[in-house]
Amino acid sequence: MVMETPFSPIHPSEQAMATTPHFLTLPSLLLASVVIFLLSSKTSAIGINYGTQGNLPPPQQVVDFIKTKTIIDSVKIYDANPDILRALSGTGIDVTIMVPNGNIPALANVENARQWVGANVLPFHQQTKIKYICVGNEILLTKDNNLISNLIPAMQSLHEALKVSGLPDMKVTTPHAFTVVYNQNAPSESRFNDEQKDIFAKILEFNRQAKSPFMISAYPYFMVDPNNVNYAIFGPSNAITDTKTGKTYNNMFDAVMDATYSAMNALGYGDVDIAVGETGWPSACDAAWCTPQNAANYNINIIKRSQNIGTPLMPNRHVDIYLFALFNEDGKPGPTSEKNWGLFKPDFSPVYDVGVLRGGDTGPPPSSSEKWCVAKQEATNEQLQANIDWVCSQGIDCKNISPDGICFDNNNMKARSSFVMNVYYQSKGGSEEACNFSGSGVVTTTNPSTSSCVMQNVEGGSSIAFGFLCFWDSLNFKKDKEFVGITVLFFDEKLKARLQSGKFKWNDIPTTETASVMDSSLPKIALTMVSGKKKILLLKKRLISELISPFQAEQQMEANFSGSSSTSRQIRR
Repeated sequence: MVMETPFSPIHPSEQAMATTPHFLTLPSLLLASVVIFLLSSKTSAIGINYGTQGNLPPPQQVVDFIKTKTIIDSVKIYDANPDILRALSGTGIDVTIMVPNGNIPALANVENARQWVGANVLPFHQQTKIKYICVGNEILLTKDNNLISNLIPAMQSLHEALKVSGLPDMKVTTPHAFTVVYNQNAPSESRFNDEQKDIFAKILEFNRQAKSPFMISAYPYFMVDPNNVNYAIFGPSNAITDTKTGKTYNNMFDAVMDATYSAMNALGYGDVDIAVGETGWPSACDAAWCTPQNAANYNINIIKRSQNIGTPLMPNRHVDIYLFALFNEDGKPGPTSEKNWGLFKPDFSPVYDVGVLRGGDTGPPPSSSEKWCVAKQEATNEQLQANIDWVCSQGIDCKNISPDGICFDNNNMKARSSFVMNVYYQSKGGSEEACNFSGSGVVTTTNPSTSSCVMQNVEGGSSIAFGFLCFWDSLNFKKDKEFVGITVLFFDEKLKARLQSGKFKWNDIPTTETASVMDSSLPKIALTMVSGKKKILLLKKRLISELISPFQAEQQMEANFSGSSSTSRQIRR
């Protein structure tokens, strides 16, 4: 065990006694006051936790998305991944990096800390705005005495290493789980428990001297009262009045923040800044209160609180808040909730809208009509393999889960089985019976797709091809029930702009031998389609003698027309 060394205060640089220069006139003093006010009333960052456990897009794509498509201006990662740090270079996004828990004992040594800074900070700091370095994650919760005893020495060593490297503005802290003894009827009476009071006092002394925030994970989700869920998600609920201060709390998050402040203040550290390293609400779990709507409501209100709203005991106080998390991470172990904390799916589509997308582009809203068939958690490998064998014997194309297929995962039998089970389920029109699989299948409204393996959904109309083929059913049959085929015309952004501006003329469409029959209802259809993902225009065309199913048509569209532009082709069997 490494003996804890006393923390030596950080001495401020010597400052000369200030006097008011004679040249400062009243107008210039007023101007200076305005500047000082503006600097002191800074807007809190909209931060996000960027985890990487799952089949997610590469860092450069993720960072490009954050920078160009969202208003998120601060990112926290769980290591010092060089690929992510390189991707963040030049973006102006504030970055929080983390020392893995296992590195803490070694970093208690100052020389080791300098080497860590040299390897993980110095190569990036000129282009990447590293704001905080977190030493471990929720160390006190681990109950690991070796980590706990070395936590403060490691923080001290890293702080010294940053100073020696000429990086004093980079702040060192460590995130804590919410372990305050919480008094829900009087948040102001909440305190650190006796066993941890001493170490929290030492950590807070470090934070004060280093001018770094005391960082906590604040999760009302883990404290929710099933009989009063609205209080946890900022919904309409019975307010709680602190029996000591008389302050009123309309939501649990504010109460948790003030409980933390009160515990810090009781130790004499009420002046230390607070940062929320993690907070969020899962959109799916094994309880009724996990829905996209509840998650959206919670996170929208958290974002409001990042704009210096403050709390009853800390009005207008600046707090950096990092939402958990950027993505649904399908590689995380544990219960359903662990995979469903994200604002976005791996394909960058929003799980729900919290207003962080630029230009108000919220994407398609969640819909309970969107359904997929997946294997149950408790399904055995024998059942999963039997499902694969049976589905593949029913004429379903299983090449996507073959060793060379895009959905092949040799270590995940459940994912492979779920893929083919869902294909079968969708081919049967999404009937409940088609997802039984001898009790091993279950219908879900949570999209199980990953970045590399898209699980098709036909039931809810999420497929553009299916939705419009269904629309055309009533138009594309002649009286003798002969099917009128369709042509898919891919066009460029210029035509899209003309359609949306109202300046579109049918003469703008290139004339081809297969694009001559028009219909007066087409402009409305075209406008709808260009706002969709595929940017396609459907035209009634050509008689064909054999009706193909919408599901088969969609498959053929995907296969034949991927990446095409400004060309006209027919869908054929």
